[in-house]
Amino acid sequence: MLAALLRFWNLGELQQLVFDEVYFPKYAHNYLTGTYFFDSHPPLSKYLIAAGIWLHNNLAWTADPPFHLVEIEQLSAASWRWMNAATGTLLCLVSARLAWLLYPSRLFSLLCALFIAIDGTFIVDSRFGMNNIYLTLFGTCALLFLVKALRTPQTSLHTMLTLCGVFLGFTYSVKWNGLGVSLAAWMIISLFLVSQLAYFRAHAGGANNTPSTGGIFPLPDKLNIWHYPLYLVILPLAIYSLLWIPHVTMYEQHGFIEMQRQIFGYHANTVKETTHPYCSTWYSWPLLIRPIGYFFHSDKTSANEAEHVFTDIHLLGNPLLFWLSALAMLGLTLLWLRQLLAYYQGRAVNDAFLLQTVLVAGFFANWLPWAMVSRCVFQYHYMPASLFAFTALAWFVSRLITSTHRRQRLSGFVTLLAIFCAFLYWLPIQLGLSLHPENFYDRMWLSSWI
Repeated sequence: MLAALLRFWNLGELQQLVFDEVYFPKYAHNYLTGTYFFDSHPPLSKYLIAAGIWLHNNLAWTADPPFHLVEIEQLSAASWRWMNAATGTLLCLVSARLAWLLYPSRLFSLLCALFIAIDGTFIVDSRFGMNNIYLTLFGTCALLFLVKALRTPQTSLHTMLTLCGVFLGFTYSVKWNGLGVSLAAWMIISLFLVSQLAYFRAHAGGANNTPSTGGIFPLPDKLNIWHYPLYLVILPLAIYSLLWIPHVTMYEQHGFIEMQRQIFGYHANTVKETTHPYCSTWYSWPLLIRPIGYFFHSDKTSANEAEHVFTDIHLLGNPLLFWLSALAMLGLTLLWLRQLLAYYQGRAVNDAFLLQTVLVAGFFANWLPWAMVSRCVFQYHYMPASLFAFTALAWFVSRLITSTHRRQRLSGFVTLLAIFCAFLYWLPIQLGLSLHPENFYDRMWLSSWI
């Protein structure tokens, strides 16, 4: 309910295209009107925004003109934003469910959902017609079903892996950097396969006597090795290809292969490192060095014509959440490495190892590959990785709050209170509330934030 309030409140008040809304909602409207366009990303997010526009336009209580008779700017802004708001709200529930599957604690799951609900990057990108929130939701769903496959009864194993493969295909169909989720899935599967091989060699002594259980976390024993590429490679690519059919059917100028070539050429040659004032470096994202200004307006107050108020919307994450989650991710990675070393020394791992593996794989697979990208990149590219960092912080804070030591419990509550206060403090520049200039600049802690 908190997430929905933050994402739907005054959703259509700013009646203009903001930042990259000059692309995605316009392209979605082009699908509805049959107008040709070139986009540098696959089509799924535009399909979803177009569906939102169509549904909103056909509601009996909306007064929008028919979408096919006007330009996108003449429609209500809520029509091209509400699907994002619904997706951002759903993401909180899905992330809480994933947290529960990894480590069944109600407090941990609740904190995971809370951190995502109140973070500025997730709030802002859920309130505007961008595509990052769809990629993050689909990627989280894919890993959720992969974890369910690791824990599921054999009767529903193939169903869970099929759903994992479908959602992997959805992530690629939003943006190609959705491949980071596939990399995370393969990191998880590979670790468990290697651990089972080591277990087998230590206990069975021959390839024909592979035990059905064992290793760090036993993979289902009724799954052959060829099932993994089937579910995690072939199926996602098939979904990706199928989702292009409406586009290439509507616009016959370029076929499927030619569209992939054009997209690759655009990202390889067109977008240079210094072409945008909000370009940032991948290693600066966890530290929140260069957020993005989506909208800014200065206006005179009604009480005093000489005074001004600022209306600003910044893709600025909750600073305390970002900085503490970066430390939490570092600590979790060290714990994971220590457990991994202990396992290969013949000692058992504890029940948090699956959680640590998924969070470490999810974070680094969605963050480190950006080091190889030379084009202009932005703070919002960190969103899929940040979800795993927030989950790591939620795990540490939940353990502090439930500790038997008074000081640890107190530190957990103080951390949670500080994060929530930071959320309230920076909320005006995430919702676009009016601020006096001095109040605006008080919130710009770093000169690079402006």
